[in-house]
Amino acid sequence: MTPSALSVPLLVVTLVSVFVYAVRFVRARAFLAAIDWWIALALVLAVGGGAALNPATRPLTGFIAFAALAALLLLPQWLEAKSQRAARLANKTLAVTFATLAAILHPSPRNRAQPRALRTLLALREGREIPAHEIDSLAHGQPAVLQALSLIVEHNRGNVRAVYDAMAPGDERPLLYAMGMGLLHLRSVALLEPTPEALVRTITEVTALDPTINDPDRKALLVAFSLAYVGDREGAFDASRSLAAYLAPGEPHALRALALFCSGEPELAQREIREGITANARRPAAVHSLETLARVLREVPPRTSSMHSASLADLVERLRGEARTLAVIAPLEGRSRTPWLTLSWCLALVLVHGWLSLRGSPYDPEHLARSGGLLTSDFTVFGDLRSSWPKLFTHGLLHAGALHLVFNLLALNSFGQFCEAFYGRIRSVAIYLLAAVTSGLAVAHLSDPLRPTVLVGASGSIFALGGAVLAAVVVDPELRATPRGRRELVVLVLLFTVQTVMDQLVAGVSGTAHMTGLATGALVGALLTVAARRTRERGSALAKRA
Repeated sequence: MTPSALSVPLLVVTLVSVFVYAVRFVRARAFLAAIDWWIALALVLAVGGGAALNPATRPLTGFIAFAALAALLLLPQWLEAKSQRAARLANKTLAVTFATLAAILHPSPRNRAQPRALRTLLALREGREIPAHEIDSLAHGQPAVLQALSLIVEHNRGNVRAVYDAMAPGDERPLLYAMGMGLLHLRSVALLEPTPEALVRTITEVTALDPTINDPDRKALLVAFSLAYVGDREGAFDASRSLAAYLAPGEPHALRALALFCSGEPELAQREIREGITANARRPAAVHSLETLARVLREVPPRTSSMHSASLADLVERLRGEARTLAVIAPLEGRSRTPWLTLSWCLALVLVHGWLSLRGSPYDPEHLARSGGLLTSDFTVFGDLRSSWPKLFTHGLLHAGALHLVFNLLALNSFGQFCEAFYGRIRSVAIYLLAAVTSGLAVAHLSDPLRPTVLVGASGSIFALGGAVLAAVVVDPELRATPRGRRELVVLVLLFTVQTVMDQLVAGVSGTAHMTGLATGALVGALLTVAARRTRERGSALAKRA
């Protein structure tokens, strides 16, 4: 896989990406608001065009254009998303670092102001007093923004009444909802106006009018804490476990404490808060939030019993279903435990490549064959399968050059994280190894025995993980029904279609290994997904009988 062979596919990917971004910006119908992104698109095209016109850089046009795309569009968006996620988890260092890097790569006014804004907001969450002039400067003279920031300050002080009174007028509420204040209003209503009608109305309003709820983290908060506010202790406790990947430190304890309080158990709620403070002693934001919650729950009127109404019962059932769906799509959203298996396997491939490069050229077929590459003639009538079978596994550890390795690492990191979270580590390893065997045998038996070649690379196994992701989205109705699941399905189909075309155009790439791995992963993934779903359904049926 030489650089010149990869240049054309990368150029195609870049042009398609630019077109997709342009369509997205046009559909947003806010040209001036996205002017900095339009400039970035123009720069990508200018850099790619300049490379194509220069004879010295023309063979590497695809690489140069894709690098510009990554630096000016893909990486800034990824860094911004990581910054917001770190801020949600109250990780100030990571949040500010990611925001600063995003501002360097994409220095729009908003991005440049983001690191300072995050520092201020995280300081508020830790309970520190922020000077009024600093709050004013963050608002940039906009009264609505200043009001929203003031409500955040009052919320962090535990002043539930101030939030409730500020958002009580119906004419001001939609604007504050549009600025992400929906969850704050819901908490104030749940603690000060805990009637079935008020809770159903407020949860419905927040879902419809607060655009930040489209973010999976915020949606998970709305669903989980709504179950607590309506007094559904069992549902809230289940959500604290199933949605733990979405919750910041301290929030699972706050969720369970509110569920206990709203179901008429204030003493147990205070005990849960004390346990949370002890468990998060080294996290100032979590400790401050729990201490504030403890004070609030002592000051608001206690709940004496659970509430009942037909509309509330329907809402609880819907919220429980949304909690299950959010738990299922968590791996697609990158909301899962640390993918140790995927990270370890990526490191292993890097180390093996370093060892291979030290002992000889990774482009030399003879060196690759001696080091564990699969020589196709070993698995035909001319070969000796007994001495060659270990190469069915070792060929996936070797890569013909750094570019081959880098592209496989990117794909492995993407597909591997989902499979590790969705299927589990043991099943993911089984899919990976089985695909290494099937793809190796397929390439060997479909190749010309008189013209043996050396097969190396983890592509077959990685495509199997991609096939397993595809199978999960297709087979699991809860996953397929979500907007994220449908987007993932479209992306995967496009990705595998493009890869199939590239396999025919790029020399030295084994389309047979890719397609065999994809088929293996899709088949095994479908079987595992069906089995897991039946197990969940049997467990739910038994729980209902109990």
